[in-house]
Amino acid sequence: MKLPKSWTTVTPFSVALAMALFVALPFLGFYLGMQYQKSITVPAVSAPNLIGGDKDVHGCLIAAGYSWCQTLNKCLRPWETPCPTAYPTRSR
Repeated sequence: MKLPKSWTTVTPFSVALAMALFVALPFLGFYLGMQYQKSITVPAVSAPNLIGGDKDVHGCLIAAGYSWCQTLNKCLRPWETPCPTAYPTRSR
């Protein structure tokens, strides 16, 4: 198939048109993508209820084995750090 020479000749107009499209089309694509993203409705996802996240009135994490030590005023794991009693017991 033989094309006319005017269709295959590079002219200053064709160079300017190619450069303008090369610059303009990415910006146009970015703009249209941003507009499309705004139009998408994403349902709100609530925070899942974590298993084992229960805390007592003092903020001690129950599932991790923490309990409140009144003497030290902090959460402790009894097998790691025993809670001293407020009133020492007499040894016999």
